[in-house]
Amino acid sequence: MKRFFLILTIVLTVFAVVTPVQKAEAIDPVTIAILTPIAIQTARVMLPYVLRGLASMGKTGLKAGVELFNFFRLPIGLGLVLCWRFSAGGKQILRGLAAPFKMAYYILMMPVSGITGAF
Repeated sequence: MKRFFLILTIVLTVFAVVTPVQKAEAIDPVTIAILTPIAIQTARVMLPYVLRGLASMGKTGLKAGVELFNFFRLPIGLGLVLCWRFSAGGKQILRGLAAPFKMAYYILMMPVSGITGAF
């Protein structure tokens, strides 16, 4: 398996080095002058949707951040268990173990959080 990845890495490196670099070409001013009003009109139409998407993404991002802090409940729970507080420690351990999975869920759902509205 290591041999396969080594060969794959060498092949990809060779292709990256040998492949010619694309040169940037400017668009002529006439095309820019024609497309600018269309781009401005499209931006005005899309603005409410973009803002709603950013707001939904922000809310979901905050939920993911809360779960990041909840991850630190795991060592707190272990400390409580070591202090013979099994009930409170068990709850903290379970919340701490679930936090990374919930955080990953919120991060993966960030692009669609504004569409469903269920988050």
